[in-house]
Amino acid sequence: MISPIAVATVGVTDLETSARFYRSLLGWEVVADGAVSGPDLEALWRMPSGLTGRVAVLGASGLPLGRVRLVEWDRPGELVRDPLRNQDFGHYALNFRVGDLQEVWERLEDIGGSARSRPNTWVVAEGILAHDSLCYDPDSITCDVFELPDEGPLGPLGDRPSSELQTMAIRPSDIAATTAFYTGLGYEVWYDHKTDGIEGFLHLPEGTTLHNVNLHMPSICRNARVELAAYLGYPGVNVADRAVPPNVGIMSITFESDDFDRDTALVEDLGAGSVARSHGIEIPPYGPTRVATYVGPDGEAIELVEV
Repeated sequence: MISPIAVATVGVTDLETSARFYRSLLGWEVVADGAVSGPDLEALWRMPSGLTGRVAVLGASGLPLGRVRLVEWDRPGELVRDPLRNQDFGHYALNFRVGDLQEVWERLEDIGGSARSRPNTWVVAEGILAHDSLCYDPDSITCDVFELPDEGPLGPLGDRPSSELQTMAIRPSDIAATTAFYTGLGYEVWYDHKTDGIEGFLHLPEGTTLHNVNLHMPSICRNARVELAAYLGYPGVNVADRAVPPNVGIMSITFESDDFDRDTALVEDLGAGSVARSHGIEIPPYGPTRVATYVGPDGEAIELVEV
């Protein structure tokens, strides 16, 4: 079985600054750290020869899924995505749920973030009301931070300041094809909804419709989801070929597998492009294990790890 998203990997310019931002924003903790380098990883992550990186893996206390792996490279890179071009295809935003959005927003700049869209309440889908915001991390990577005023179908956070990663948002070029790919991996469609009238919040041309498909694995975890967000009538370009080291931005999403041979065959049968495979490599937060990497339907990098 393939898990929901276990890790989202993000290239950053300064590891300590970014780790401090996410720890302060979400109340997360560092669950693993280390260094990454070597020929196997260069093949898996499409890294230039000789490149190394320092890593910190952050997550919500006691929750094994929906973590973020920050990597600072030993040489400079460019931004994967222009933060003002929301319409371009591929991985584009990290989505987090917090217990008190206003409290988070009041200290956003103090912890190294910056504003994109101030908190606004809107109907995400039928029966789901969200108090939502968009901000940038220290590297101008988009974070969607939201609160559910009535808790909604995801239930209470309890005494946690935030959840694990709620969704990795992907901008699809063909939303039907991308939905078919991720449902093939084991996700189910939670909701499929079109929304008008939020162009100001999303910084879109007037008349653009948001088509949002939210996918989850409810038998395992309601979080660590894949979110497909298409802007109807607003064309973009694919930036996935820039989502490689040593660039700065969202690099990949990681899924865990309890049957590696079966699951790698499944991913390939669904049409993912194979990048590389290693039969024994250690990448935080995992010990020595088998890893395979692929590109998904929108060129987004996908990592499969045997557990």
